[in-house]
Amino acid sequence: MQAVAIETPITLDGKLDEAVWELATPATDFLQWQPDPGAPGSERTEVRFLYDDNNLYVGAFCFDSDPKGPIVNELKEDFQGQESDGLPLVIDALHDLRSGFVFTTNPAGAKRDFQASNDGATMNINWDGDWDVATTINEQGWIAEFVIPFKTLRFSDAEQQEWGLNIVRRIRRKNEDAYWVPVPWPYRANKLSMAGTLQGIENIRQGRNFKVKPFAIGGIRQTRDADGVLGRDGDFDGGLDIKYGITSTMTLDLTYRTDFAQVEADQQQLNLTRFNLFFPEKREFFLENAGIFNFGETTQLFSASGAGGRRPNNLIPFFSRRIGLDGGESVPIVGGARVTGTMGSYELGLMTMKTESHEGNPSDTFMVGRVKKNLLGNSWIGALFTNREATGEGDNNRVYGTDARFRFLQKMEVAGYLMQSQTPGLEGDNQARQLEGGWRGETFSAGALYHQVQKNFNPEVGFLRRPDTTLYSGAASWRPTLEGASQIRNLGFGTSLDYYADGTGNIATREHTVDMGLFFQSSASITFKASERFERLSRAFTIGGLEIPLGDYQFRGYTAAFTSNRSRKISGNVRLNWGDFWTGSRKSMTGRIQLRPNYHLNIDLDYTRNDITLANGEVNSSLVGMRVLYAFTSRMFFNAFIQYNTDTNQVSSNIRFNIIHHPLSDLFLVYTDTRDTLTGELLDRAVVVKFTQLFNF
Repeated sequence: MQAVAIETPITLDGKLDEAVWELATPATDFLQWQPDPGAPGSERTEVRFLYDDNNLYVGAFCFDSDPKGPIVNELKEDFQGQESDGLPLVIDALHDLRSGFVFTTNPAGAKRDFQASNDGATMNINWDGDWDVATTINEQGWIAEFVIPFKTLRFSDAEQQEWGLNIVRRIRRKNEDAYWVPVPWPYRANKLSMAGTLQGIENIRQGRNFKVKPFAIGGIRQTRDADGVLGRDGDFDGGLDIKYGITSTMTLDLTYRTDFAQVEADQQQLNLTRFNLFFPEKREFFLENAGIFNFGETTQLFSASGAGGRRPNNLIPFFSRRIGLDGGESVPIVGGARVTGTMGSYELGLMTMKTESHEGNPSDTFMVGRVKKNLLGNSWIGALFTNREATGEGDNNRVYGTDARFRFLQKMEVAGYLMQSQTPGLEGDNQARQLEGGWRGETFSAGALYHQVQKNFNPEVGFLRRPDTTLYSGAASWRPTLEGASQIRNLGFGTSLDYYADGTGNIATREHTVDMGLFFQSSASITFKASERFERLSRAFTIGGLEIPLGDYQFRGYTAAFTSNRSRKISGNVRLNWGDFWTGSRKSMTGRIQLRPNYHLNIDLDYTRNDITLANGEVNSSLVGMRVLYAFTSRMFFNAFIQYNTDTNQVSSNIRFNIIHHPLSDLFLVYTDTRDTLTGELLDRAVVVKFTQLFNF
């Protein structure tokens, strides 16, 4: 694909009426990725590329034989890309065949962007870039006009640029994805090593790439203390984020008095296990360039057919929620710095953060270092170092290790890591290791995993679900396509076996599953899973206040799930679990209803119910959640997230109003409220106003 240089900037109006657009030869001849791989796209698509000294301009005309055909469900930022018509652009400006950016819009002009790394295996959905788009709809189809500043991308200093490129045309009513460069299943367009090329861009510079983003925040909070007295306090604060391009491929981020008041509350979970719950990171500073710090994540090559879900990682060596959060409560962050980017064939990341002393706990300093050496096209070796140091306490924790991943024949991967921790008083037996390998084909996948965590391995800046354990795991799946079927796209069959041994080598858990699924052309699916499980408890634990005594347990469980066509105005899913459970039985149901009357209003209703009967009593719990989003425009949003938990007898509300007054510059008004449903008492309430302004030099 050739980009054409222009002298006059494009007017961003979604019309493509400037004469210079005709100078560029369009990308056409898109081929289907689904539902009929390799067949021409059912609707014509033309995409052109222009550029000037500061920006890349992309003009796309998505022709449609049915003017009422395009489906649009959302206008919010980072909308669900699979649920509406859309046009994703995949750009690998470094042309390293590993990392890049994805910019997506739909016919209503909503924006979605993310970073891709590790050749598309890792996606940072929460990354937000400085770019814009405008769209229009006419009787011939819809038009999208993008402007992507060069400051948003990373590229070399070469006079003549060559970038990786792929483009996707999504036609949701046909459940069709058509690619400019074909990519075989199970890969997608963010498989950067399979992208095409964008040429013709010459003599461009990123400029100083210097961004300053100050913020001001003020609020009032009421909290009920242990004596039942409702107190009130107010606060006003401010801070600063700075981004500076050290080189064209290395970026320095600085933050002072970091605050995350605008972040949505965590979704509550019901813990029916004896292990820690995992809550995802949502804070902007830690989400940006997060992929470079990923270490030793399993490739999930052996995650069966997709009907039974994926087993979560037991160990995440670096988990950013350990910084500035304590049991879900915020710990003030003084500030920090982060350097990320590439240097030749190396990927580098270094971050340091400092928290304030909090509720009698000393101030902590955190440091994380990551380096990867890219090898042999799509293979790499790397190292990680984490450190937590308490001020003046002699209290510290360090973890360091090395990992590697090698890919052969595009379908076979072998990966592994070795780590060791250092904690005063925990010497010896302080390692963690993993080795895995697998094959992922178009219809058949299989793999095996060995994972061990020794009893004194202590990743205090990471997440560990099951300490002092050894896991042996294997799985295989087969997903045949039904050629010529009008309604059914794929079948899925899978099986997996997980065997956990404790620190003495004795069995702790063994679970064998078989699953099957029916996947429709509309994206609806029906799945079923059966599992046989053995548990040996070396110590008792409680569920809902009822004790599960030590001993051996063997039980069977079943799961059935249905997901409807997600592009409909009313859609949903339901998952049913039933079977034996420790000393008794369990029945549970998880369901969601999604209401999309138009792309301005989205309502999600979630419900989880567990009915557990044990030898020593019953546990009945419910968790209800409702999300309401109203998008006035693509830059003005109202969000409400309300949760009710019968375990805690509390209802909590998190309501946010957000105006994006300039790109990456926001005004937030946030209201939070927690009440006791038995007494009706207010437990906690806060109102916060936050203003941010990005200055891009």
